[in-house]
Amino acid sequence: MASKEEIVIVISWKHVVVAIVLIIMAAMAWPRFVERFGPSMSLSTDKPEYAPGDSVKIEGHAAESLLTPLASEFVAIEVRSSEDLVWIDQAITDSSGYFTSSFTLREDSTAGVYKVYAGTRIAQGYATFTVRT
Repeated sequence: MASKEEIVIVISWKHVVVAIVLIIMAAMAWPRFVERFGPSMSLSTDKPEYAPGDSVKIEGHAAESLLTPLASEFVAIEVRSSEDLVWIDQAITDSSGYFTSSFTLREDSTAGVYKVYAGTRIAQGYATFTVRT
């Protein structure tokens, strides 16, 4: 029969194996965890559709994690049509991570889907809107 010391060593090795398996599982799950709970940005416009000459209001929220907003962060904003850079701006998030910006579409804006891109040092997002002529 094994002595008490030998049994403790066997149990100890089982704990090491279980710990290694848990570490491997955590490492495999980390990218999904970060994607779900890591840096994020939501972005939208006040309307889904505009006409040339309309004012477009962009609103967004940036967060470092699910419960931590990105406060006082610079946000680079860019609007592109399918053909060209339409507009570029910079905003700063408030203490809750929210920011807004607006611009007026040119009278000669082309019809189509426009993309709004915004980004901070750690979070990026995009939204789309349509221009109808």
